[in-house]
Amino acid sequence: MNSTVSSELSPVSNYGATTGKLLKSKKLKVCVAESTTGGLISASLVAQPGASRFFISSCILYSKEGIQQFLPPSVIERSNVMDVTSNYKNKENYISSKETFVKTVSEYLRELHDCDYCLCESGTSGPEFYIPGVTSGFTAIGIAGRDKTYEEVLHTGVTNRECNMYNFLERSLEILNKVIIEEHGEL
Repeated sequence: MNSTVSSELSPVSNYGATTGKLLKSKKLKVCVAESTTGGLISASLVAQPGASRFFISSCILYSKEGIQQFLPPSVIERSNVMDVTSNYKNKENYISSKETFVKTVSEYLRELHDCDYCLCESGTSGPEFYIPGVTSGFTAIGIAGRDKTYEEVLHTGVTNRECNMYNFLERSLEILNKVIIEEHGEL
């Protein structure tokens, strides 16, 4: 994983270049729900020429208040995100809660926007975290397609918050690219 300082990071538009080309060439549409990337995934896609052909919308679901404003109660309940007593009890519960959250939210938003894919990520970017066994540099990534949802958990081992945000951005788009190519073929 990348552990460079921010002055060595590529411009955000570089990260979404391949994804933008894939989405445009295959005439696919995407929406995004972000947490620890703080809008970087959306920015990297919107920075592509012709983004209005493939980019539907995005939201940053960072806090309890933000989640309650963007998601209906039924989705919040299914995602189990508000059960902090259980979710924050230990490493296993926390990781499982994030996996459930990104799966539930990506499927809901993909259907709501009637788009081909919804990419959702949520985790902890650091530099510190307060659940025993959970280190900063963790995110769960969910990509809901029309027929299948893809999920991955990423542990970077990096404590630099900004580097983790870019690592999460990069891996999220790599997974989306892989899914698009598997389902729709190469460029």
